[in-house]
Amino acid sequence: MIVDLVSPWVTAVEAKDSASACREFRARHAGILDAIRRQRLPHLADLPLPVEPDRLRLIAARAADQGWLSPLSDLVAQASALGADRCQSVILLPGNGTGDPAEPLPGADGAVAFLVEPRPADIAERAALLVAITSLTRWDRLQPRGAEWNRWQAAQEHPLREWIYTAGLSMHMVLTVLASVEPQQALGVSRTAFARLRQRERVFAALLERDLDRTGAGLVMRWLLPAAPASLRIIDGVTLPPMAGYYLAWRMVSNRVARAGLRGAMLLSV
Repeated sequence: MIVDLVSPWVTAVEAKDSASACREFRARHAGILDAIRRQRLPHLADLPLPVEPDRLRLIAARAADQGWLSPLSDLVAQASALGADRCQSVILLPGNGTGDPAEPLPGADGAVAFLVEPRPADIAERAALLVAITSLTRWDRLQPRGAEWNRWQAAQEHPLREWIYTAGLSMHMVLTVLASVEPQQALGVSRTAFARLRQRERVFAALLERDLDRTGAGLVMRWLLPAAPASLRIIDGVTLPPMAGYYLAWRMVSNRVARAGLRGAMLLSV
């Protein structure tokens, strides 16, 4: 199910008493907005919804375009058929150009928040949605019953191996559902950058092996968040490329996915 919160936000911004209408919107949807804040990178924790008329006009047009919405619904259905079946709704909100386009929200009634940007980025957007749906399904297992999901708190309690495994499944989900997409496109890197990842795979894999059974938000940021500070990605003088963690995760779970299939691998413990 697609839930449109773009149109109500635009209506609030354009209201005669805009300030009051925007406060009412935020109060009405505080649960979802707070869940997104807890999920985002610490330095992106705030979610300033855009108010610029030109930007909102383009975003609203995309959010109302059935030619764009129908493929999103299809992606949810295809991911569910492959085992990533916890996503009950995709909540559309206007994006502000920061953070990931899609945020999994475990515990929020199986929701994924999708931050709509003004202009198309089809492969990147679809890949981000599939990653979020896959992560939602895996992370929901880590969610204490009745607790509010906080990825950074969970990273203190569960080893990096869990997050790497989930990232690897996410990459395989993208490449299975978006069958025409090549691995470097799924990673969002150039062919040259992808070739360098392959050339230095053993070096990066040895560094990752040292971190797999450790816990900490910094490790998740180091390996799986390209927007994290560059200083976090330096280990023993080696600078990790931004997508090294996702590349290694994809490679590490390949044998398990080949043996058990995506649905089976989704259910296995790391």
